[in-house]
Amino acid sequence: MKIQDFVVPLLIAVGVTYLVQRFLVKSPGVADRGSVSMIRGERFAEPEELSEQEFQQRIQLSEQELQQRIQLSEQELQQRIRRQRQAAKPLKREIDFLDEPSSCEAERTVVETDYARLVFSSEGAALDELEFNESSGGTSVPIAMLLPQEREQRCMLVALDEKTPYCYELLENKSLDDRHELTYRARSDGNKITKKFTVYRHDHRIDLDVTLDPRSASQPLVPRIVLPQPSTVEPLVRDVVRAVFITETEPNKIVKQTKQQGITSGYWQAPGLFGLENKYFLYSVIGDTNDFLQRGYYSEVDGQLIATLEGPDTTKEETWHLSFYCGPKEHHALEVVDPRLTGVLEYGFLAPLSSRMLMVLKLINQQIGNFGWAIILFTILIKLLFLPFTWRSYKNLKKQEELQRKRAYLAKKYRHDRDAMAREELDLFKKHGLGGMFGCLPMLSLVPFLVALNWALGNAIELYRAPFLWISDLSLPDPYYILPIVLAIVIILQGIVAAQQRVISYVSALLFSAFAASMSAGLTLFIGMNIAVTVAERMLQQQFASRAEYD
Repeated sequence: MKIQDFVVPLLIAVGVTYLVQRFLVKSPGVADRGSVSMIRGERFAEPEELSEQEFQQRIQLSEQELQQRIQLSEQELQQRIRRQRQAAKPLKREIDFLDEPSSCEAERTVVETDYARLVFSSEGAALDELEFNESSGGTSVPIAMLLPQEREQRCMLVALDEKTPYCYELLENKSLDDRHELTYRARSDGNKITKKFTVYRHDHRIDLDVTLDPRSASQPLVPRIVLPQPSTVEPLVRDVVRAVFITETEPNKIVKQTKQQGITSGYWQAPGLFGLENKYFLYSVIGDTNDFLQRGYYSEVDGQLIATLEGPDTTKEETWHLSFYCGPKEHHALEVVDPRLTGVLEYGFLAPLSSRMLMVLKLINQQIGNFGWAIILFTILIKLLFLPFTWRSYKNLKKQEELQRKRAYLAKKYRHDRDAMAREELDLFKKHGLGGMFGCLPMLSLVPFLVALNWALGNAIELYRAPFLWISDLSLPDPYYILPIVLAIVIILQGIVAAQQRVISYVSALLFSAFAASMSAGLTLFIGMNIAVTVAERMLQQQFASRAEYD
């Protein structure tokens, strides 16, 4: 078996995946700000500052267009008109606080769940600290998240379009069997804000009830909720922060965009899901029971992305119920809270297979207590499972080699008699079959499994801070380059066993080891182990074939 017999199918699979994602999966564009489209989650350009007269003219036009173009009930019509009124207003990114931090007496409350430790503060009634308990090697490994301490960026801060209160009073601290409830209250120039957090003990969901009671019916208030980007205290290598959201046109598909794609300009109209992710963690609003989320938009402050969830303007007391996911990008954790969230896992079109293979790998890890050894054992088990198919492919290839030798002999013997050559080849094909690419089909059945596991390991939070021998973190490249060197050696051995030209073996070894030097150690370990088992498998096949010929 030559190395291209493995590389070519892998390149085809990767190429098809790229073409599908590049040309069939399109990101939503930015609609014109004058559009009356009211599709939830659609993106719009940021409105410019308008005079009061221009604003009223635009609102009047929007109401007329809505009435003419859309047949809705009176309640739905008023709701859309209300949303359209707000959509014409400029985005509010600054926060004007009523009180100074020095005037607040901070009261911190610790909440423990099965998976995390959370600390809430009465300063802004915000999430102040967050630490996840991830399992690695059979033990619980705490992962501390970095939450902003600047007032304007506090996690789940509620801001107003006028003076925003910063000092809250803790009204209730209730611990129940399946959840923990915290209720805060603050006043701002006669306006009253009540925030109730519900932290669930058995998953990564946080509910937030916001009650806003304006002091005047003639002065509407617009609440906003601040959600910072997820960041770890120990910075992640090659980490990329992305915006994540869902549109109404594709309610089960999560769209991702980076700040290089201009996410900090414009806004999204009432998105169904809205938040931020990094390589391993996700903060996002996932539920909006009372139609709070009118607009969502992103801002960049000191190099950090901030998601703002803007609510409706209100002149009377109203309560909104929202649900958030704040946790790791781990399949089970995401699926338990909201199945849509599994879309943030970048497993490609083999996602169902990738998630299940990763689940089996985690079960093996639970038994042996080390993810590195689990990868090695799982790779061997996969190769053993497909051994009958690879063995049949090897026999087919040997037959093809024999068939080619006989064809070469016939071509030499009947080089001056084409008719005789055709008759002899026909008899040869009747006896041995056509062969060709079909002889490799049994071996190709293994390729999807290897590709699926490769994608799963490339994005698995399970590798984060998982140790293996001299490596302290399998999610990072090998700091001593031992695995890339071993990978180069096994590739050269594969070329020798497959009777491949030395130049091709050396070039392949050099290229693969160069890529492996920047890949995660866990992924390099899997690729190297897969090739090593293939080499051993080929040597055994050749040994048995030699004995069969001798006998």
